[in-house]
Amino acid sequence: MKSLTTTLLTLHIVSLSLFAQYYEHTGKVSGLTFSVTPLGSIHLKKETPSINYFATSIEYAKMLKPGIFPTVGYSYQHAYNAQTSTARTLPNIIPFQDAHEINASVEFRKKIITKSQRIKSAGMCLFQRFGILLAPEYAYLFSAQIPNHSKGEFALKTGIYYYHGSNKVNVSSNILYSIYYRKGLTPIITTETSFGTQNYYRDEIGIRVTILFRKMYRFGW
Repeated sequence: MKSLTTTLLTLHIVSLSLFAQYYEHTGKVSGLTFSVTPLGSIHLKKETPSINYFATSIEYAKMLKPGIFPTVGYSYQHAYNAQTSTARTLPNIIPFQDAHEINASVEFRKKIITKSQRIKSAGMCLFQRFGILLAPEYAYLFSAQIPNHSKGEFALKTGIYYYHGSNKVNVSSNILYSIYYRKGLTPIITTETSFGTQNYYRDEIGIRVTILFRKMYRFGW
């Protein structure tokens, strides 16, 4: 009887061990980002006229190493207001209404604060992270409405993020929230007009939600 009890107990421990090792994270992480830009403007570098626009975008990223994410994406932009203070109104110079954009960047993330909470009953640890992000980016804007001679825009994006997740092995995705400011360093739009060559720069404030997928290996029985 004692031998039978010992055998059953051993089988139970082995089965629990096999279940715990059934999934394992490979260390590979990718992400799908959805963002909204409620505050965006296109303007001449040293003049006050500007076009305000709303933008939405989707991006795909794959972790190169912890904290480094090469990214490619697509964005749609819609102008909703033109602010002018001179006779050279922007709508007469660039008939901007709807535009599309493709972009690529390398995003660097640095965690600043990490908080964790262990849940013994579930055998897992929940954690929260706060950090900063920085991303040099290249973007090309194209639209049939704009005679754009720009070779593309180089910009810098910076912001803060909040991330929460768990170390549970069968959880394969977590959510990251971020707020960012994006500054165009080179013109996004270049046009030839009666005033000569006009270069337009861009500024944005946006909100993002990123779903992070942690690739997992599933063991066979």
